[in-house]
Amino acid sequence: MLDFALITLQPREVICSLGIYKNIKKVGDRTLLRFQRGKTRVHIEIECGESLMPLIARRRREALRLGTHEMFCRAPYFAKGKVTLKPEYLTRRITKLIVKSGLYEDNHSTLHEVRSLGGRMMEAQGFEKKLIQALMGHLKESTTDIYLHPDKPKFTRSRTVLTLD
Repeated sequence: MLDFALITLQPREVICSLGIYKNIKKVGDRTLLRFQRGKTRVHIEIECGESLMPLIARRRREALRLGTHEMFCRAPYFAKGKVTLKPEYLTRRITKLIVKSGLYEDNHSTLHEVRSLGGRMMEAQGFEKKLIQALMGHLKESTTDIYLHPDKPKFTRSRTVLTLD
């Protein structure tokens, strides 16, 4: 799931809602991932290139093995027969795996940081900021800037208004 978020820049709500048939479409010789973003209601179409196709093929095999059409799902024996992956479960599971890895002591990576990394990688490869913004589902360019340049603090301008006695 982290690799999918890194490549497509999608949040957990989108990742949890994708189906192996309803969202993957074959158009001519191209394979497309199509979905609608919740907050922005924007329709997104991503051409599945060499980085995404192996991931989708792996997810399709796993879903069929588990008897579901969900692209990302929970194993039925852990979920008492329910395979639907809820966003909250995804967050808890990712956090648990990252902590278990021992790579981070205090501050562990989150899905937001993985998406931020993906956005910065796309920007470094020359993709337009508007495309990155659309994929990330941000209404404002300034929100995308926060993801693309997390080390640059954004200052709120103000002046002193209180007088202390």
